[in-house]
Amino acid sequence: MAGEVQDPGLVTLPAGARVDDALQAAGGPTGEAALDLLNLAAPAVDGSQILVPGPDGLAGGAAGADGADVPLSEEGADGGSGVGPEAAGAVNLNTADVTALEQLPGIGPALAGRIVEHRDQVGPFGSLEDLDAVSGIGPAMMERLDGLVTW
Repeated sequence: MAGEVQDPGLVTLPAGARVDDALQAAGGPTGEAALDLLNLAAPAVDGSQILVPGPDGLAGGAAGADGADVPLSEEGADGGSGVGPEAAGAVNLNTADVTALEQLPGIGPALAGRIVEHRDQVGPFGSLEDLDAVSGIGPAMMERLDGLVTW
């Protein structure tokens, strides 16, 4: 867990856990957490980092105590299918599955599915602006995702 949580760092969860379970395992949200930008019902993906955004839509303290990004660990998982953390903890739009995309602020199951469908039909994303072609994503959403996604 990273961002606006009380105790950022690695959390261990049982198989089938949700983002909300990870949030509680990290001591809960800070007073600055923008939980409305996070899908708390999404499954927690083994090996992925969950960033809890702050009031500006960005994850404030998105690093552990040593300054390094911190992944989520799911106990009893069998490898998971999500995208693991990258150098900046960003999700790769060209390799992420629906579950990994749902970890992004403001991205629910339907929108994550449209991103994957667009990628499958049109080809890989080359820039953040390519997301504008996905139904349901506009300038505000692209601004929210800036710095949280790679391609």
